Amino acid sequence: MTNNLEHERNPLDYPPPGAWFETRGDTTKASSVLRGWITVAVIFFSMIWSIGSIVGFCMSAGQMHGLKLLLFGFLSFGGTIFLYSISLLHLVGKLVIESDGKRCRYSHCAGPIRLGKSFDWSDIDSIEIEEVYNFVLKGRRRVRIPVGLPKERRYFIFCALLYMQVEAEQLAAEAEQLPYEIP
Repeated sequence: MTNNLEHERNPLDYPPPGAWFETRGDTTKASSVLRGWITVAVIFFSMIWSIGSIVGFCMSAGQMHGLKLLLFGFLSFGGTIFLYSISLLHLVGKLVIESDGKRCRYSHCAGPIRLGKSFDWSDIDSIEIEEVYNFVLKGRRRVRIPVGLPKERRYFIFCALLYMQVEAEQLAAEAEQLPYEIP
């Protein structure tokens, strides 16, 4: 009987197209482009919203006056800006997760624009996939990472997060075992 573990591949050594993993010094980094089937849905919905907003604004211009027309215009314009921002993020953006063994930062990036959060690994006990789109890191602190990635890249990033968590636990255990000398 052979050991199946010898024949299993480490998923981090074989990233799917559009994803990558690297370790440089103390920093571990995993990343994935956000393009996928959800990009098409977001762009399609954004176009429908824009067309609906323009048509609705033109149709209501004769029926609404003053504050109502102004409110409708602001809501339509604000929704259009928000939806096109999300569309642009999914079209050219990427998810980047960086860990130094103690702290981790995840960011959604589109060019020089980075939106994200950071957390301490000591606050995290487990990592789960919630529904289809989110990673949930549970512990003393709950961190939700929205991704919306295709299945292969979502699994790859999940494996990278697990690797980073194990690495952080090993570093914490080594730090506890160091002898402290009082001069």
